[in-house]
Amino acid sequence: EEINRIPALPLSGASLQNFGWPCFEGRGQHAGFNVPICTRLYNDSGERTPATPPWYTYNHNNGPDTGSGSDITGLAFYEGSLYPAMYQNSLFFADNSRTVIFNIPYADTDGDGIPDPPPDDGALPFFDGSSATAVQLISGPGGDIFLSNLLSGRISRLSYCNLCTNRAPAAAIALDAGSIADGPPRTIAFSAANSVDPDTGDTLVYDWDLDGDGVFGDASGVTASRFYDTDGSYRVAVRVTDTSGASDVQSMLVTVVGNLGAADVGVTLDDGVSEVFPGDTLSYALVVTNHGTDTVPGETVASVLSPSLGSVAWTCAASTGASCQSSGLGDVADSVDLPAGGSVTYTITAQVPANAAGQIESAANVTPAPGYEDPNTNDNAASDIDTVVGDRIFADGFDPP
Repeated sequence: EEINRIPALPLSGASLQNFGWPCFEGRGQHAGFNVPICTRLYNDSGERTPATPPWYTYNHNNGPDTGSGSDITGLAFYEGSLYPAMYQNSLFFADNSRTVIFNIPYADTDGDGIPDPPPDDGALPFFDGSSATAVQLISGPGGDIFLSNLLSGRISRLSYCNLCTNRAPAAAIALDAGSIADGPPRTIAFSAANSVDPDTGDTLVYDWDLDGDGVFGDASGVTASRFYDTDGSYRVAVRVTDTSGASDVQSMLVTVVGNLGAADVGVTLDDGVSEVFPGDTLSYALVVTNHGTDTVPGETVASVLSPSLGSVAWTCAASTGASCQSSGLGDVADSVDLPAGGSVTYTITAQVPANAAGQIESAANVTPAPGYEDPNTNDNAASDIDTVVGDRIFADGFDPP
């Protein structure tokens, strides 16, 4: 196996690198590829880019922790500050077949800025066993090295704790269900539910910076949300703190584009009664009002009357500057335009069937148009419930004898 170093480009004197695979394996010629394309490379005939030897190599069957074959499956430099000094800028690499994670300490004896490789077969194992079946290494929160363990199906963290009794948690942040990271003004919800603490029994406390000003305290709890009405990008962060005061911070970027304004709209639904008789004709007033300061076009209005009601029809009257469809049959399904302070009123008539019993439940809702967000969604839906009280003939009871 081998580790190759690719110079950063553009760099003075840097050139295309040919690491010789499959003609070379490690520093030697591969006996199984004695074909013209390889022999010309072996002879350095000048027809092809010369083979560049590896930065570090080790034999499949030599060196520490020899196993049944080898395969390098992940590399990561440690650039944090929590590990002991000997690991600063060192290279961790994983050999999944050997179930070993190796470490190569950083050294630059000639001062050229390029790490010095250890002697071939000389990298020392950092740890091994079933916990080291890593298929990827990456530097994560706090600079710690994280590994994906294919065998156990886990993401593991290499953390350092010198004579301590508490280990810091690992914060995680993600969009909550139904939220998107980029789009028009909207309410964005976040979740830190994937945050973990390696110490059994620790309770985590969550603190949020939702406006991207670097100051926590905007919200608490495992989930949080905010209405974003101004164009721009926001660095949202969560700080997770354990029982002993150790903490970790994780953040994500959300973007607001296409600021069309806020749509503070509300809806009411009322038929003016609470008790009805079989055969009654009900008259609902469905009112949609723009409580905001911006004109909002294209609001969607819908009614959902009880399926037991029949002969449903409606008309609509709009205030000055507002618009709606004038009339229709069945439930309301309309798109309305509302100026600031404007409203539309639907008058919906429906027949209570002769065999009606129990309760008649009807509802209505209004939904802002795409690109608009309602800062108060508590009044976006309304309902009306009536109780069917029986036969009107005996509604007042019997005359006294």
